Amino acid sequence: MSCVEICKRIRGTPGDKVQYRQHRATDPVLVSLSDGMYWLAGDNPRNSLDSRSYGPVPRSRILGRATHRLSLGFPFVKRIDAQVPASTLEEERRILERWRGDP
Repeated sequence: MSCVEICKRIRGTPGDKVQYRQHRATDPVLVSLSDGMYWLAGDNPRNSLDSRSYGPVPRSRILGRATHRLSLGFPFVKRIDAQVPASTLEEERRILERWRGDP
């Protein structure tokens, strides 16, 4: 199986319960995320391959975090870090340091 890099939003983290509707289904499905598993969601739920299609994703498959958004309008590039609370960014830095083995 080949590896494909995608960009999706993280909608669920370990320990979360995620409720979603399968493509074109009416009944919601509830999933409990185990340790190290994340739920990914696309921006267009009607036409997106995401965790509804392939299930929870292990942390080891998550490569990074988007920091900029490209747009056809002005401004063409927008930094999105400003929209993330400082406490979240600090927690991400601690996680990356542990993951890389930094003190």
